[in-house]
Amino acid sequence: MGFGGWDLGSGVWVVVGDGSRVRCLGFGLHCFPGRLGDAMDVRSFRDLRVWQGAMDLVEMIYRLSVDFPRHETYVLTSQIRRAAVSIPSNIAEGHSRKHTKEYLRFLSVAQGSLGELQTQIEIASRLGYVTESAVNEILGYSTSLSKHLHALRNAILKRGE
Repeated sequence: MGFGGWDLGSGVWVVVGDGSRVRCLGFGLHCFPGRLGDAMDVRSFRDLRVWQGAMDLVEMIYRLSVDFPRHETYVLTSQIRRAAVSIPSNIAEGHSRKHTKEYLRFLSVAQGSLGELQTQIEIASRLGYVTESAVNEILGYSTSLSKHLHALRNAILKRGE
């Protein structure tokens, strides 16, 4: 069983900015260059499992933050939602760029937004806005997503060597 309940065995093909393809199992874990074969051809950022996982995280954050105190509407609630939305947005924008270097930069920005989100979850926890189980679930999910983003970035870097 894989991240977010997906079976990671089949893998996906990630098309990087220069048009070459990198085969990735899961969210970018165990990526290696190759030819199209039995794996899915990624034609859009929507086909990337790491983007799909980031979108799931956005839903989790919106559902969690709906119960934040009203006085946090324009402060922590807004900030945590923007950080969450930034993650799949930057993955999508990077994937849509022409050059691999740009793609890597946007993956790095997505990674930074994920760190920002994790910090804001910790703040919400310290302020008593979220339960310990919710914090553990989101931090666990986001940590796994972070590892997969990092692995995807490293695989693309390695392919470029």
